[in-house]
Amino acid sequence: MLILFLPFILHLVHCDVEVRQQFVTTSRVHLRFELITNSPDTSRTKNMNFSLFPRAPKTNSIHLNAFDSTFNYSVQLLEPFTKEPLGDRVYRQVHFIDTSQPWINETFTMASGVTLSVATMISCSPHFFGNHCETFCDGHMAKAARKRCDAMGRLRCDVGWMGPHCGQAVDPRKCGCQNDGICASSFVHESNSSTIHKNEELICECVNGFMGSRCEVPGFGRFKYTPPLPDACKVKDACLNGAQCFPNGPKVYCSCSVGFIGEFCEISLTTTTPTIEITATTSDYYGSIFIVVGIISLIGLVLMCIRYKRESKRRDALTRIQEPEPFAVPETKTMLVDFKANQKDQKVFTIEGNAKNIDEEEERYTRAPRNFRQNEYDVIQKKIPVPPSMTPPSIPRTCLYV
Repeated sequence: MLILFLPFILHLVHCDVEVRQQFVTTSRVHLRFELITNSPDTSRTKNMNFSLFPRAPKTNSIHLNAFDSTFNYSVQLLEPFTKEPLGDRVYRQVHFIDTSQPWINETFTMASGVTLSVATMISCSPHFFGNHCETFCDGHMAKAARKRCDAMGRLRCDVGWMGPHCGQAVDPRKCGCQNDGICASSFVHESNSSTIHKNEELICECVNGFMGSRCEVPGFGRFKYTPPLPDACKVKDACLNGAQCFPNGPKVYCSCSVGFIGEFCEISLTTTTPTIEITATTSDYYGSIFIVVGIISLIGLVLMCIRYKRESKRRDALTRIQEPEPFAVPETKTMLVDFKANQKDQKVFTIEGNAKNIDEEEERYTRAPRNFRQNEYDVIQKKIPVPPSMTPPSIPRTCLYV
């Protein structure tokens, strides 16, 4: 539901007229602008303050809800830092006839010697057309239906199309426009009219600077200068399948060859499909299969060899960790000395190593005498002598005589 009422909402929200002003000064100043009007519903911003730099244009836009033939405003220049006035306030009134007139220039010289130039132009806001911006036309919705809004806000076929539903391409050769003129349909699609106009014809829409039925007469443009349009046929592949291209402003017209239709001659009318001959011998077919199978087999064999080597290395590493190598057992494990006997007849009991089993080793230990006490075994070691105490020598006292 909101989409249906969107054009009416835009018409109420947007302003119809736009007034643009450009300010240029000879020195750095602060400008105080004020819009003077008697209408209570006039502008979004009435008072504005901004800085101006020498020979640097500053553009300001004011939106109005209705066309007014007089535009009243006042300006005053101030010192940029102290904000002291550089002269009296200047009041000006600009008269407009319609929205087709060019810029209106005015120059003021203040008492301080600063010169201010103001250029004013009135135009319609987007989607508003007419001499007084009284007609609303949504260009986005018109574009979706191959239509456009002309300078008066009327719905017409888009450039390059014609017909009651704008579905027929325009041949620019039927107009013969010169000086970059655009061949367009003269049919107006009125929404409130139920009758279909049958007096449709092709006309030339001239660019600024030319006039006439074929845009052959030089003249002065009412709007700002429009640069010449580039040749649309120079775009790569503008027309396909050998079609001849004719420019028509931003659009192109393609004169298709026999057997092709479409806007760019991209659709073929031929029903026969081209035959494709495939020549391949049996030997070549089987030979290619053998080569592919051989390559796959070779790759599989290489992968199996690599896996086998990795598995053997891993198995050897695990066996080395689980089965350590045996180490040599010392021949003699302990020695017992009988200190009761004389020093010459001391008996030494030796327990030999490399026993075959645990029983034999225990039997050898039992042969050692067990009637000795613990205090009868002395540890053979040299006692470390106590170092003698040393006292430092005494220092004789001497007397100093000065």
